[in-house]
Amino acid sequence: MVGLLPRLLSPSHVTTRNTESHQLATPCDDSDVHDIEVRLGHVLGQLRAMHVVATRASHPWLDKLMDPEGRRDPATLNWLVATASGTLSDRWFCAENGDREPNEGFPSFNSRWGELLTEAAGLAAELRLPAAGHA
Repeated sequence: MVGLLPRLLSPSHVTTRNTESHQLATPCDDSDVHDIEVRLGHVLGQLRAMHVVATRASHPWLDKLMDPEGRRDPATLNWLVATASGTLSDRWFCAENGDREPNEGFPSFNSRWGELLTEAAGLAAELRLPAAGHA
């Protein structure tokens, strides 16, 4: 998924408000934060379920991020936006990797994985979580 990082951090994923001479990326109010947290949990759950379908096991990063407190841990820095080998965005499901082929086939599965990962990173960015690159 080359080129994923710039799209994940694009301004369209972040609600901004002007404060004096700079902008802060922050959710608008507590109800927005709650809604974003709920949606992020749902998207992360879908990613974890997909990982289990293909690999027969969950991924420890997804397990940690599913926990609302765990996702605020500084140790999760860049987990949703990193593109290095072995990261979530680098994961490509295929038979050659020992993955089980999902009912929808690998191309659709990988496409959906990328879309969900992009959404999760955008939601995490709105919440200014370490997993989206916010230290």
